[in-house]
Amino acid sequence: MEGLAGWMYDHRRRPRGRGSREAHDPGAPAAVWRERELLGGEHVDALVAVLRTRGCSHERLRGGCTMCGYASDTPAEPPTEELLLAQVRAVAAQRRDAPWVKLYTSGSMLDPDEVPQGVLDAIVGAFGDARRLTVESRAEHVTAERVRALAPRCNLEVAIGLESACDAVLEGSVAKAMTLGDFRRAAADVRAGGAALRAYVLLKPPLLTESEAIDDAVEAAAAALSAGAATVSINPVNVQAGTLVDFLGHRGQYEPPWLWSVVEALRRAHALAPPGAQVLSSPTAGGTPRGAHTCGACDRGVLAAIERHRLEASPRALDAVEGCGCKDRWRAQLALEGLMQGPFGPRGYRRL
Repeated sequence: MEGLAGWMYDHRRRPRGRGSREAHDPGAPAAVWRERELLGGEHVDALVAVLRTRGCSHERLRGGCTMCGYASDTPAEPPTEELLLAQVRAVAAQRRDAPWVKLYTSGSMLDPDEVPQGVLDAIVGAFGDARRLTVESRAEHVTAERVRALAPRCNLEVAIGLESACDAVLEGSVAKAMTLGDFRRAAADVRAGGAALRAYVLLKPPLLTESEAIDDAVEAAAAALSAGAATVSINPVNVQAGTLVDFLGHRGQYEPPWLWSVVEALRRAHALAPPGAQVLSSPTAGGTPRGAHTCGACDRGVLAAIERHRLEASPRALDAVEGCGCKDRWRAQLALEGLMQGPFGPRGYRRL
C-alpha cells in the first residue's frame, strides 16, 4: 500500500507556491460559521472558525495526508503574527454569546511555527470565558507543557486526528506520518496538561473496502476511548480536490462510504463508549456524490438520524432510521467486495 499511495500522491499533488492557491486576505479567517452542539446535556450554539495560517507542517514537509485538501486555504506567503491577531479579533467580533468556540487551522494550533505563543495568548484572552474552547493539533506538536500553558486559563479541549488504530493504514493509506503509539503519547500529554481530549477517526480512507473501513473505524474509536478521549468523532472521508482520494475517484477506484456504513460504525462504537464519553459523526458533504451518501432517495432521512444521534447522544436515534431498498445493495457490497479486485460495483450501482 505504501508504494501505491506514495507514487500516486507524489505525482498528483500540485506543488506549493506555483499558482495552486487562490488569492486570500491574510487578515481574514478562512471561514466562520455557527452550529448546534450538545454541551453538558444542553443544546447550545457553537462558533466555529478556521484561521488562515501558514498551514500544516506535515503538508509543508511531506505533502500531507492522502484525503486532505485543506492546503488550498493556506496563503502562499505565511501571515505575520499581526495578521493572525487580526483574524482572532475578526472571529471574536462574531462570537456574540456562543458558549462554545471551536478554533481550527489547516494544520495544528499547538505548532509554534504555525501559531506563535502571542496568538495563543490572544485566543485565550478572547475566548477564555467560553464554557468550552476547542483547538486541534497533530500529535507531534502536543506536549503537556504546551497544553498546561493554556488549560488553566480556559476550559480547553484538544482535538487530535487519530484516523486509524492500524499503523499499516496510517502509513500506507492515510500517509499520516504518525503511529498509534504517537497518538497515545499525545493523548496522555493532553490529559496531563489538564485538557479534555477529542479524537477524530476516519471512515474509509483509500485502499480499504467498505467492510474493512467500518471495522477500522470501530477499532480506532475503541483505541481513542481507551486513551481517554471524552469525544470521538467518526469522520467519513469526503473527496477534496487535489488529493489522492480525488485522483482515485476520477479513475473509478474510490467512492466515499455509504451513510449506512456511518450508521453501522456509530452503533458499534457507541456501544464501546464508557459513561460520559460521546461518539458522534457530522458527515462533511453528506448526501452528495463527494461525501458519504446512499441512493439519493433516503440520504436526507439517514443524515437526520445521524444528526439526532449527535445532539441526543442516544443510539435510539439511529434505530429510528427508516429502511430503504438501497440498504440491501449496501449489505451485498459488504459481503462480496472482498472477493473481487477493484471497485465492487459499476458506476451507478449505488444511485440507480
